[in-house]
Amino acid sequence: MRLTKKQTIILAIVCEGLKDENGSRIGWLDAQEICDRAPYEVSIHSMKFVIRALVKHGMAEKCEDILRRDRWVVPVKPTNLAFDYAMRKADQREIENDNGVVELYL
Repeated sequence: MRLTKKQTIILAIVCEGLKDENGSRIGWLDAQEICDRAPYEVSIHSMKFVIRALVKHGMAEKCEDILRRDRWVVPVKPTNLAFDYAMRKADQREIENDNGVVELYL
C-alpha cells in the first residue's frame, strides 16, 4: 500500500493520539486537533479529505461522537494495519520543523 507523504505524516499524528502530561495516550484526536499538530499549513476541509482517504485505505476508523470544546466531534483512531505500517516506516521519515528541530514522523 502506498500513501502520500502528507498522508503518512497525518497517520503518524493519528497514531500518537491524545496524550496526558506523562505522555500516556488517553484518547484519540479529532480533525481540528490533527490540523493543529500538522507540521504544515492545512485547512480543516483538506484534513477531512485526508482522513477519509485513510479510512478508505483501512488505516483509520472514526470513533463515536464525543463532546469536546463545547461541540460534538468525531475522533479518529488508527487500525492495527496503521500501527504495522507506522512501525515499518518509523526510521524512514524525519521532518524539520520551523524551529530547526528534526521530528520523527512515520
